Order: sequence, then structure tokens, then C-alpha cells
Amino acid sequence: MCGALEPAPGPLGQAVFGGTEIGEDQGYGPARYFSPAQVAEIAAAFQSPSLATELRARFDKEAMTQLGIYPGVWEADDEDWLVDAFDTLRDFYAAASKAGQSVVTVIE
Repeated sequence: MCGALEPAPGPLGQAVFGGTEIGEDQGYGPARYFSPAQVAEIAAAFQSPSLATELRARFDKEAMTQLGIYPGVWEADDEDWLVDAFDTLRDFYAAASKAGQSVVTVIE
């Protein structure tokens, strides 16, 4: 989303592995807490009209495989599910922000 491995500076670089660590390691680190203000900042950054286009333009299956970016091996048709996952994450943050909610993420 931000053109760099997370966590990276800025709201898009914090959307998954940012926030405040809470609790025990769950496999990919501990759970992470995002305050309502952080959620609103991330949600606003996701609304950039060119973001999905930039995401598609940066999709490079060979480079992403070489860097070991999850899931580790990328195929040409993986671009579609990656963009779908982006849309889901964008919509999730938008809904949480609209409701004034905080977010807790856990990756196992």
C-alpha cells in the first residue's frame, strides 16, 4: 500500500503492523491497537483516488517473491486477490472510522 515493507512511516505503512503492541506474540507478533484517531488517519489515507491504481502498478510478482513478501510465492493472477484484499481493508477502516471505533489487529 505504501510501496515499502511494513511497518513504514505514514498511515498506509502502519495499517497492518503499526499501532501499539498489546499482549503475547500470536505468530506474527502481538496484537496491535489503533486508537480512533489513528483509525481515522489510516481511513483517510486509504481514500486517495490513485491508491488502487498505484497498488496495481507496483505489483511485481518476481520482486515480491524474491523479497519473501507474504505469501512467499506470487503468480500473475494474484494481483486480483491482492486488490480485493486492499478493498476489504480500506472498507474496514472506513467503517471503523465512521463509527469512531478503535481497531485491534491480530495476525496468526
